[in-house]
Amino acid sequence: MQYKLLIILFFLFVSKLSFTQKFNIKPIDSLCNKKITGIVFTITDVTFSKQINYTSCGIGGALQINDKAYLGIYGMGLMSEIKASDFNYKNEISDYQVSFSNGGIFVGYKNTQLKNISFSSTLKFGYGAIFMYNSQLVIDYNYYRDEVIIINPSFDTEIYITNWLKLNVGVGVKFIHGFSEKFINQDGNQIQLYNGKSFEGFSLSFSLFLGSFCKYQRINK
Repeated sequence: MQYKLLIILFFLFVSKLSFTQKFNIKPIDSLCNKKITGIVFTITDVTFSKQINYTSCGIGGALQINDKAYLGIYGMGLMSEIKASDFNYKNEISDYQVSFSNGGIFVGYKNTQLKNISFSSTLKFGYGAIFMYNSQLVIDYNYYRDEVIIINPSFDTEIYITNWLKLNVGVGVKFIHGFSEKFINQDGNQIQLYNGKSFEGFSLSFSLFLGSFCKYQRINK
């Protein structure tokens, strides 16, 4: 838990630093006059936990307010193949695969704007489900099911490609709470196959945003 507290403190420090920076730029097109615009985005997220590393992908949509704040929703699903055996579990379900999907609220705030790059703080707060299934059978969405809460703060760098497309690269930390499902191991004892530490950790995300983005230029003193 200490490393997560350290990265949160790092986010707070960077956000504070970026809020205090002053850059000589100004908006240069009519898009900057729009108070609210709509955006859609894709998400590719790689999480590095203590037990496994895994990739999730998803999409989302949001309102962009005054070219500063984001308020929207997102949904993501697991892309990596994870099995019970990846958690050192040896039993009749060793080859069962794990499914993990979640969705919820996406919020963000742009801290610093440069000419073609900006820096923002974002947060995904979602609700999801983790369950297991045998890939050779019909998927049962209630098999060894846990419903969990996901909190994923991130510090993002936004790179403007055009006035309608930008690339976001984010570094964050993912917290997951709500694991309770028990499994029977080879000795007949009840155990938790995985818990929050199995899926939470540092995250690296890549997103493509489609929308109407204001252009800026540097002011020469």
